[in-house]
Amino acid sequence: MPNRNKSIFITSYKRERILLLLLKRLKDNLNYNQFNKLVIIQNGSKKLINLIKKIDHDIRIIETNYSDKYSKFSKVNNNVFLGFKKCFEYYNSEFVIHLEDDCIPSYDFLNFFNEIYLRYKDDKKFYAINAFSKEFKLDKKFTYSKFIYGIGKGWGIPKEKWIFTKEKLKNILSSNIKKYFDSHLEWKIKKNIT
Repeated sequence: MPNRNKSIFITSYKRERILLLLLKRLKDNLNYNQFNKLVIIQNGSKKLINLIKKIDHDIRIIETNYSDKYSKFSKVNNNVFLGFKKCFEYYNSEFVIHLEDDCIPSYDFLNFFNEIYLRYKDDKKFYAINAFSKEFKLDKKFTYSKFIYGIGKGWGIPKEKWIFTKEKLKNILSSNIKKYFDSHLEWKIKKNIT
């Protein structure tokens, strides 16, 4: 069992090249070695696993496969639940970050989480940290979401909020709701935390 008290997990589905870029960028972070690393690969390949291990042989990998009866929402939500559960309950992490495979972290991504967590961990209204930012380019049209209460792409929560999040994620999974976890959790967080 890992002995670090912080973890990061990445969920991935059929975007091998971008996942490998994410892992290389993540490894360039100053405090990379302070985190347990977990990658959850849906329908991955042995070749991909070998490439991940070449980047960092300590990255742990969980492979998932789902039958056609699962919706795309259920697959994503199950992988997110699995990642948080593994990091909080097996690795015994105090803080866990979730990244999707297409969220490329900056050089100070992990440091940002550390600093914000240390600053706000005793604040009763503190729920999550969101480090997602959309790269701005004038020649590209894009859309992005506004996450007022800290849930989004590139987010993390402390262990104290895992109990609430775990319950809500279980409810999402059992209801087979046709929403991704983050859009469904936001209003519940606002209602219960503020």
